[in-house]
Amino acid sequence: MNNKVKIPLIIGITVVVLALIAVIICNLSFLSAVQKDTMEKELTKNMESITAIIAYAQTFGNQDVDITDTDYIYSDSKSWHTIYVSSDTDVGEPVTVTDANVLDTLDYLFKQCHYQNINKSGNTIYLQRWAAIRYKSAGIAYSLNGEEPKIDYATKIEPLSEKDWYYYETDVNAWKAQNQ
Repeated sequence: MNNKVKIPLIIGITVVVLALIAVIICNLSFLSAVQKDTMEKELTKNMESITAIIAYAQTFGNQDVDITDTDYIYSDSKSWHTIYVSSDTDVGEPVTVTDANVLDTLDYLFKQCHYQNINKSGNTIYLQRWAAIRYKSAGIAYSLNGEEPKIDYATKIEPLSEKDWYYYETDVNAWKAQNQ
């Protein structure tokens, strides 16, 4: 084999190997859930921002609220965030948020703290901090009425040191296996 063929072949193999290593490293980072002690520290550090969003979510009364980091644009020239509000009869009515304080807080929680979803459902407001393929997630939850939070497919709900705050993990497949 001459050098004109060897060099591109070596470069091609090197690129493929490096790409595979990058994919493996990225996938490994998504395999393990954020831990309870990490969430406890984050709750303490970000309590003011988190409680501000909880207060905002409560302004919708008994309606469910879904706020995700993907329904969101924030820049100096244009700021808005679409959240979805639903009740027993409505499904996911969009509401545009333009309040600068709420937008700043959402921006902080999504971009700086890396939360992915903030949801209000029933007696619970929960902030999803981690999710993985295969229907798993973890985060913190706040009970609105002092009872244990109700989170779909929860396999672990443990109290945190702050009153009415909990660490949770969900796993759809494990939950289904336990509840057949």
